[in-house]
Amino acid sequence: MIGNILNVVKEIKLNDEDYIREEIVKVFEYEESEEDFSELEIDDNVPLHSLLGSDFILLFISSAHKRVYHWIGRDATPKMKGGAANKVISVRDIEAHGYLIRTEDEGEESRGFKLIMGLVEQVEEEKYEDAKPIYDGTQDEELTSEEILRLLEKMPVLEGYEREFVIVNNQIFRYKEYTTPSYNADILSKKLFPLKEEIDDGIFTFEDLLPRILFSYNKIKIIEFLKKNET
Repeated sequence: MIGNILNVVKEIKLNDEDYIREEIVKVFEYEESEEDFSELEIDDNVPLHSLLGSDFILLFISSAHKRVYHWIGRDATPKMKGGAANKVISVRDIEAHGYLIRTEDEGEESRGFKLIMGLVEQVEEEKYEDAKPIYDGTQDEELTSEEILRLLEKMPVLEGYEREFVIVNNQIFRYKEYTTPSYNADILSKKLFPLKEEIDDGIFTFEDLLPRILFSYNKIKIIEFLKKNET
């Protein structure tokens, strides 16, 4: 796939010799065959937005924003999304330790991402704080079930695991996926059910569950527990 994106870069370079990118941004492309990200060498006169192909999953590391933008093309396969999600933190820790990771889905990009892509212009006195993570941790408002599910959609489950429990705002939910028969095809539904069982006070360990935590602005937004598939 690297060959494809570099061909795009070569063509853009020939057509955009007058373009100069102001910010230095590192770019990485997820290689499904390698199951890892590879850094791309992009000339300064190549607009970053020209790299956004719907089949690609890319990382843009912005030192100005202190962010790692995890951009996912709409035609990326579930296998690519899961594999890339497993590698994003490793790339961040090596290349930009301490930076926040923001997931950007094609067609739903944040303004901060569009700024570094050159798709919008920065207005006078505009702050980089406009580029926020997938949940704005400066707010303490409670999340609805629909908002929690949207956040979970941006956290692909590790291969070989399934989501069992989710903790948000000190409330525990059981996570369930089920299919509903339809005329053309079965419809996959995802729901959260508040845990109604009484839990004793105390300290617990979960030997058969894998915990994962979503941080945003140094606050814990979601804790989830994954269970290994039995099949």
